[in-house]
Amino acid sequence: MRKVIASTTVAALLLLSACSGAGTGGVASASPSATVRPTTTISVTSPSPTATAAGATSSPSSATASPAGTGTASATNVCSLAQRADVEAVIGTLVGTATTIQLPLPAFTATACVYASSDGALTIALGPRGLGRTEFETAARLVPGATAVSGVGDTAFSIRTDVPSGAAGAASVVALKGSTYFTVQATSRTKSSDALLAGITDLAKKVAGSL
Repeated sequence: MRKVIASTTVAALLLLSACSGAGTGGVASASPSATVRPTTTISVTSPSPTATAAGATSSPSSATASPAGTGTASATNVCSLAQRADVEAVIGTLVGTATTIQLPLPAFTATACVYASSDGALTIALGPRGLGRTEFETAARLVPGATAVSGVGDTAFSIRTDVPSGAAGAASVVALKGSTYFTVQATSRTKSSDALLAGITDLAKKVAGSL
């Protein structure tokens, strides 16, 4: 039973990474906001990021100085896992504050921190603790286009991500550190998917170091 639940959990997380347009339903405009739709797609488009959906909650985090947030995926503060400068190195100068949102998925609720700039958006999400490496890697390898990434946590993969309309690129990395799953996803108006992947891989290494 535990393996079935773990497999369902990993599959849901990987589906989120592969199909959510790097955590965004489009590319951020100068006025970012975050909306979680029933499909767990996040769209970034107004000055004060907020999230709404059936069963989803959100709260602004002060990522401008000391990022903060809450969540049910684990006791870790997801918005404290990345420094502002590191996020801006990927998507440019941030607009507004980061927002912590809850993403209801089968068998659990993931916690994500959404950052937005005039050029794009970046999401860091945490799944529940207690996932096994074997289950994680087995599920990851079933995702089309999944490629192993070295140096991120204990095991990690880049996932082919749909590029939203208006974007030049999108990228996603899913990883396991100990028994904690996390993902870093980004979209950009100006950077290619390959350039974004290089940026979020470096960021994912730092996120893993914070877990």
